[in-house]
Order: sequence, then structure tokens, then C-alpha cells
Amino acid sequence: IVEEGYEVIALTRNPETARLTYPANIVSLEELENVSGIKYVIHLAGASIADQRWTNSYKKTLYKSRVDFTKDIIAKLQKNDLDSWVQMSATGYYKPENDPKITEENGVKADGFLGDLVEDWEKSIAELNVRVSTFRMGMVIGEKSHALEKMIPLFRSGVGAVLGSGKQYIPWIHIDDAVSAMVNALKDSSYKGVYNLTSPELVQNKEFTKELVKVLDAPHFLPPAPSFSLKILYGEMSQILLSSLPVYPENLVNRSFEFKYPSLKEALSKAIPKLETGERILARLQWIPKSKDDTFEFFQNEKNLEDITPPSLHFRVLKKSTDTISKGTLIDYKLRINGFPVKWRTLIATWNPPFSFSDQQLKGPYTKWDHTHNFTSLGTGTLMEDRVIYKLPFGLLGRIFGMWYVKRDVNKIFNYRWDKVKEIFKVP
Repeated sequence: IVEEGYEVIALTRNPETARLTYPANIVSLEELENVSGIKYVIHLAGASIADQRWTNSYKKTLYKSRVDFTKDIIAKLQKNDLDSWVQMSATGYYKPENDPKITEENGVKADGFLGDLVEDWEKSIAELNVRVSTFRMGMVIGEKSHALEKMIPLFRSGVGAVLGSGKQYIPWIHIDDAVSAMVNALKDSSYKGVYNLTSPELVQNKEFTKELVKVLDAPHFLPPAPSFSLKILYGEMSQILLSSLPVYPENLVNRSFEFKYPSLKEALSKAIPKLETGERILARLQWIPKSKDDTFEFFQNEKNLEDITPPSLHFRVLKKSTDTISKGTLIDYKLRINGFPVKWRTLIATWNPPFSFSDQQLKGPYTKWDHTHNFTSLGTGTLMEDRVIYKLPFGLLGRIFGMWYVKRDVNKIFNYRWDKVKEIFKVP
């Protein structure tokens, strides 16, 4: 959207993170009333449906974050002449089925809290006199997928399992396809009504588990988790795990919508980085209000690393093997980790200014440290991505006794780096 010249105004529960990641004007609900000229709305708000048991209190939170909040937004936008509204919904609207495809035409509303919640959520936009596209979305698959972030550690540790009978269908969609469909609906005046935002490939839980294990190359020896145990553990919320929803995107297929990742294998392979045993990955995005050239210039200067590294590490550059950095340059540093002096040598493995470069540890505290920096022009600035793949020494013992501790420390380092970059570049 930003790349196509649209100005984005973001209403979010986490404005600090949004400011650092996207070139958007961040507003509160109260401030939204004073914003004019809004033509298009993509409404995705809602507390996570699967984060905790559905107590009476949390049910109220889910309802307010969807139904009441939608009504509040509509009230604040009265002064704007809207052109289109893209409304998020969920496949939880549908009554579970075992075999037939659930389409927008033949799907029946589910009984109980979830069906009622989704129905009221969709009805909350009924008073809008504007073109509305409502997307009943399945589980999202992507590198930052909330669902995958919960599943991957379990399966990599060998404790993931098929849920219940394993025959229940899981509606899913890759994040790139979800975004593409919503953007199309925003701009294309022929979009209107309800769309199942799911992949055309119908997949059962046992098939999903098998493919996930294969992509992760993870051990899988536990028997299926019994349905009754999931009901005891998660209560009413367990229906999300056990209900069979063979939801088919008939309206998108009839429009000849082009799915970039129509198969689960393709989607999981794209979403899950290939890692060797014991490797971990850290990925961060940060938007900087500077050109790509200026941003690259700052981060390619090894001396600037001293300014964006926590003082507790006493990080200092000792020397580099070439006058100017290029592919093959060696850089030596010294630092302290928990008070112990450490020497670190890195190799500039790739060098593609002003788009990317990567450095790899040749000598230091890790068995592997591979840090890639990517720079992409976005709006009036640059989106910078840090991707680090790291691995601890001492094999299985290192992973068992040190991974949690090191993961916490690595996150602290990049949190500090994030804050310092915000300060240096005066990110609003």
C-alpha cells in the first residue's frame, strides 16, 4: 500500500512498535475523530481468540475488542467520505462439517459463543453506507504467524502431536495471499460481500502435522493428544483445535484470484526458515526516516556498532583487514559477556550496497553467528531487516542448559539496538 503511494493512518494497540516498523501516522481512537480525508479502511482489530481459556471475563474482552470497537471506529469516521471498507472476520462463523466443502453459499452459522461472536462482529458494520468486503480468515501461516510461533518450539522439541482424531479440517492461508486478497478488495470496486480467506487446499490436522514435521525435520514420536485432555486443558476454547472446518474460498476462486501459496507444503516451506539442528533465528524490522543510501552508510560503518551495542558489553572495534569494507573484509572486536573478555572476528560474507550485506562469525562465543542486514525503500524512508541465525557450542548440552539464557540476552542486545537506532535517526 505504501509503495503504491497511499498514506497510511494506523490505529493500533501497540503504537510504539508500529512507529518503529511502518511509515504510518499512528493515532489513538480519540485522535481518529480529528483525521479527515480517509477513503479506505482495513479493519483487523481484535484480541487473540486462542491465547487463553474463554472465561466469562475473557469472552467480554473478545466481544468488546471486535464488536464494540468496530462500532467505536465507525462513529469516529463519520466526517469521512469512505470509498471501501475491508472487514476481518473468521472461519469460526461456520458450523463444523466433516466432508462437504464449506463455501460462502452453503455455510451454516455455528451455535454457541464463537458463532455468535463472529456474527455480531460482521453485523457491527451493517450501518455503513459503503462498499464492504468481509473476509472470514483461517489460520494464518507466515514467518511471524502467531499460531506457528506456538507450534514450532513444541515440534522442534519432539513434543508436538496430532490433535484428537486428526481428521478435523484446518482452514489456513499464507500471509502473502491474505494481504493480496485484502488489498485487491480495497482497490477493486467489484469486490463486495463475504469471502472465505483460506487456501483452496483442504487439509486435515494429521496431514498438517505430517507436513510441519517434514518441513521442520523434527522428531515425531508422541501419540495423538486425546480430545478429552484438550477439552480439560483449554475448556470451551478447545473447539478451535478440534472442530472440523473444510472451508473453501469459492468466491475468490470464482474471481480467478491467484494464490501464491496454494499448497500447505509451499506455504510452510516459505514461512519456516531452514535451520540445522540447534540453530535459532532472530528477525527484526525497523523503519528509518532516511534514504536507503544514508541508512546503508550508517550500518556499514563498523564504528557505529559501538554506539548501538549495550554499554555492558564493552564492545570495541580493534581492526579491519581492508581500508573500506567489501566482500571478504575481516573485522576484529573485543567485548565482555557476563564480565568475561571475549574476542570476536567476523567475515563480510556478502556485500551488495545499498541493498544488503552479511557478516559471519569466524571466531567468538558461538558455533554459528550469521547476521544479514537488508535495506528496502519504503515510503519516505527505509525498512531495515536484521536476520540472525545463531547456534551455541557444546551440542545438546549447550541447547538444554544455555539456549533460553542466550536467547534472552540476544533479544536484549537487539532491543537496545532498536531503541538507539530510534534515538539516532529521530524516528517519530
